[in-house]
This record gives sequence, C-alpha cells and structure tokens, in this order.
Amino acid sequence: MHCRAGSPAWPQGQGFVAQIPWRLTAPTPKPGYPKQLKHLGDHIRARRINLRLLQREVAARIGVTKEAIHNWVRGHAEAEVRYYPALVEFLGCNPLPEPKTQGQAVSRGRMNRGWSIDQLSREAGVDQVTVSRLELDRGGIDEHSSFPPGRGRR
Repeated sequence: MHCRAGSPAWPQGQGFVAQIPWRLTAPTPKPGYPKQLKHLGDHIRARRINLRLLQREVAARIGVTKEAIHNWVRGHAEAEVRYYPALVEFLGCNPLPEPKTQGQAVSRGRMNRGWSIDQLSREAGVDQVTVSRLELDRGGIDEHSSFPPGRGRR
C-alpha cells in the first residue's frame, strides 16, 4: 500500500512516531572535566578528577605547591622540566607529543629525565648550543662546538 500525506492510510495532520524499545544514553561528563586533553594542565585536571583528588593532594604526589598545580591547570605557567618525571608517573602516561623528528626525540628524552639543556650538555660532553641545535633539528656537532674541560667527543 502506498501511503502519502492526506491519503486515508495517513490522515491529514497526524504524524508518525516510531516506538523504539531502546533508550539512548551517554555518560554525563564530570563537573570541571576538560572537553579535550590539549595541554599538560588538561591532563592533570582529568587525572585529578578521575582519582577524586584535591589539588593539594596532587601537589604532594608531584612534589610542588598547590599554587603550582593551580597555575599549570589554568595555563598561567608551564611546569619546569625537572618535574616531568613525577608528572609522567602521576598521569600514568607521557603527555608530550610523539616525536616526529630526531630533534623532537632528543627534546622528549631530555624532558622525560627531567634534565635541563645544561644538564644534557654536561652528560653528553657537548656545549649547550649543540644541544639546542640538535633539538631544533639544525644540525649536530660542528667544528666550532666547545666542550667542557676534560670532556671530549664520544
């Protein structure tokens, strides 16, 4: 039977409502939960909410003040590199993007260890400019690089 609006099988002015036995539901987001995990502060906030911790409890786990956590979450300040190992442990994952270049891999490895550029340069036996150039993918060691006293190229 062919039905169209206004025909006897479909009276004028009456609509058709499907009776579906399903109920569509989605989990309700937790209050304060970030919509997307774009920045380090978003990751910290999401993990804190999932664990039902206060900012001061997160601060104690990472070894910083609650003001530092507040500033990181709000985007008012960036975490110092020395806190990255504790942050990675707290988060249960590394929030840094996967490296796409050798320089990004060097930078990510340095930050995972909580090392400054100065500390990596001392460990590698090269100057800070060389480390910076490596991280920026602008070349490695050149003939003009200076080495700390008593250290040579490896």
